[in-house]
Amino acid sequence: MLPFRLFHNKGKIELPLSLYSCGLHHQHMMHRPIGYPTFQCMICFGGSGTFHFENMPYIKMKRGDILFVPGKLAHDYGPSATEPWLLGYMGIEGSFVESLVNALQLTIMKPISVNESTIQQLESDIKELWHVSETEESDPYHTASTKIYSMITYIATTTHSEKPMQNYRRSTSAKEMLRASVQYMEQHYMEDLSLANIADTVGYSKQHFQRKFKEIYGVNPSHYLQRLRLHKGAAFL
Repeated sequence: MLPFRLFHNKGKIELPLSLYSCGLHHQHMMHRPIGYPTFQCMICFGGSGTFHFENMPYIKMKRGDILFVPGKLAHDYGPSATEPWLLGYMGIEGSFVESLVNALQLTIMKPISVNESTIQQLESDIKELWHVSETEESDPYHTASTKIYSMITYIATTTHSEKPMQNYRRSTSAKEMLRASVQYMEQHYMEDLSLANIADTVGYSKQHFQRKFKEIYGVNPSHYLQRLRLHKGAAFL
């Protein structure tokens, strides 16, 4: 059992993948109305529980399930009523994390199932990552960054589905997925948002996101965001 631990990258350079937080322990109910500061990888090692994103169906997780969660996206999660929920997690920051997940065609906001040998290996990896020490002689930040990359690519190569992102898009309507992007804009409209970052929250490329958004909402996402900011500003006045 590894308690929650925060990490701070104090290396000489800003790494494209860096560890923000890590842990492995039984979970209780969590409400995150503004989401988590960074992208997260959640791994179920025992029991069962559920995640919930606004305007989307509840997501159930059991041993062997992995869930990637975009940063700053509101959600709740908690154990089932019948058994404890042992969850391991990594908070990952850096400019490369969303690009890596998309390039490996890993689904977001939908569980990925892996086999028993994989889940055992990931438990060992989480423990090794948690114990990366800032006092070791070698660069611990580089060690953690390399370990994160290794774990994410390992998950990608051992998933059951050959094309999980395409399967996710077939099983989840574009309208449901784009609701999450609208929610993200409503929560972070005061920040310097790029279309690429918004598209990453639903696993779309920038071009595909713009096309699908306009099909469903009648305006392109940049105009929607501009109108949202004007509306919020008028409301404050």
